[in-house]
Amino acid sequence: MTIWRRLGMLGLAVCLYTFGLCDASVVAADFVPKFPDGNSEFSVGDAQEAGIPVLESDDGVFRFIVDETGQCAKILLCLLNQPRVVIPAEVASDGKPYNVYECAYDAFGYDSSCGVESRDAIKELKIENGVVVPPCFGGLPETLEKLTIPKSVTLGGGFFDFLLGAPELILERDDVCVVDGIIYNREKTVLIAAIPWQMLPVFVAPPTLEEISVNAFRTRQQLTGVDLSRASRLKKIDVCAFSNQEGIKGVVIPPLVVFIGERAFGGCRGITELTFLGKSDQLVIEEEAFRAKGATKWKIHVPKGEKDGFLKKFHASGYPVLSDNVVEFAEQRSLGIMTCVVLGGSMVVFIGIVYMWRKKKSNIK
Repeated sequence: MTIWRRLGMLGLAVCLYTFGLCDASVVAADFVPKFPDGNSEFSVGDAQEAGIPVLESDDGVFRFIVDETGQCAKILLCLLNQPRVVIPAEVASDGKPYNVYECAYDAFGYDSSCGVESRDAIKELKIENGVVVPPCFGGLPETLEKLTIPKSVTLGGGFFDFLLGAPELILERDDVCVVDGIIYNREKTVLIAAIPWQMLPVFVAPPTLEEISVNAFRTRQQLTGVDLSRASRLKKIDVCAFSNQEGIKGVVIPPLVVFIGERAFGGCRGITELTFLGKSDQLVIEEEAFRAKGATKWKIHVPKGEKDGFLKKFHASGYPVLSDNVVEFAEQRSLGIMTCVVLGGSMVVFIGIVYMWRKKKSNIK
């Protein structure tokens, strides 16, 4: 495509947008609206107190505020309590349509001033494609049976943190996959979030995994174990990835990991042992990455010659592990000895079998 053709297409798009012949989201896919509250937990009462106009949808279902451009809506409150609820991609007030970009954190909370006393009747919640930031799902009943999430919604760790039920989860998107209750990107290189009511007690990382996202296992469901042994490509364990998972007893950090985020294992007071297979100079350990009750007593296993390097890393991150608790191991030597033992044992067994066979053969003669 020539530069003149590109400029022509850009000019056409600007003209269409200027005269209202196309939607803003088509012209600028990366557009992020700015709402006057700047707070995800903003409520109808907060908006009224701040003097921010609160609109009501023409169907009487939603209360919302509008962004600076006057095109996008942030739903502050849903007034419905019925079996099926849909968060639409568009709402209208006085006949003027607005694109629904975001929902407030507590959009399904209780608000007696608006006549919302219960959500017990809701059985199905569907979010339409176009909504980017959903509510936190707090306030929805444990009896919720179905939840539909479109491709437009930004998924992340702790996404289902306040959802108390165990609904059928429908992901209308092809950019993610779900394995054993864990949401990954399509290539399974990034672990996005755990689904509390579907995840297994022991997390076994796939060999393709390269990153564990922020708050990935921030769930009400407790893990009893973490197995990263197959994740030889893992490089990043992000902020609060396993925070407060008290059932974890021990963790082996693969050799290519270069980043462990703040409070990645914070609050994991069930841990008794940590093993690092990589070198200390390639690893960034953020502040309080291992902050937990009893953490100073954990046994830490590190490669031979790496004890001093890891002690410096630990102390710099605020993890006051005792020097006596850090033990070096010689992985390669151990592997070589084990290999010799296995091969030697196999050879002895083989020679014994041959000897017995020949002896039996001679007796027959």
